[in-house]
Amino acid sequence: MRVFAGGWGKGKPPDLGNAVHVDAELIAPNSLPYGGGVFQGRERIAQWFADVEADNVWIYEFADGELRRARVYADTATIRDAVAGHGSSR
Repeated sequence: MRVFAGGWGKGKPPDLGNAVHVDAELIAPNSLPYGGGVFQGRERIAQWFADVEADNVWIYEFADGELRRARVYADTATIRDAVAGHGSSR
């Protein structure tokens, strides 16, 4: 994972190499101020990351050592509600 996530930053695409499946899919909500949608393939996903600077929650799905799907949660109310419900005795 360190190789997969290391060195990313605005204007600097990640070197996804073999850590991302060639047909990987990134799903980002259209409500994001920096652009959402479905992005497919290593190059398109790398470019999307290079264009974006923000704090979010990410869920990554790997299979056979490769990223197959990534989903971003950037709606703070959704994140707050998910965290508040985690481990509660309600």
